[in-house]
Amino acid sequence: MKKAIILGILAYGICTSNQVFGQEIFADIFNKMAIKAAPQHEQANIEWISTTKHNFGDISQNKTAIYDFQFTNTSNIPIKITNAHSSSGCVVPIWKNQAILPNEIGTIRVVFCAEQTGAFNKIIKVYFQDTKQAEALYIEGMIND
Repeated sequence: MKKAIILGILAYGICTSNQVFGQEIFADIFNKMAIKAAPQHEQANIEWISTTKHNFGDISQNKTAIYDFQFTNTSNIPIKITNAHSSSGCVVPIWKNQAILPNEIGTIRVVFCAEQTGAFNKIIKVYFQDTKQAEALYIEGMIND
């Protein structure tokens, strides 16, 4: 016990007498401990099966058009869609609030209500867990009366 105390005092004296040396040693030890202690966090990765742009073609006014965008979870971890939205009230994205396991297929259903006649282009932003940047999906077509 006495030896451990003496060695501790001696190590403290050496480190404090040369501040830079002490900082480097403690910083190095801390960094190695942090790397070993921190779990490696994998990001959600997907691959779209369908294209990310769908053309509905001609749609009759006041009709509903539906399209399913599909993707594969290419991560080694389960992933979830945390949010999906469009800036347009006539577009509603629908998804299951459950984890998609690795190599499984997920679906985002887009429901479009064709209210105003003419051409349309809409963007749907989809957010997956642990990602800050949205995936963009596009729909377009022509609404006829």
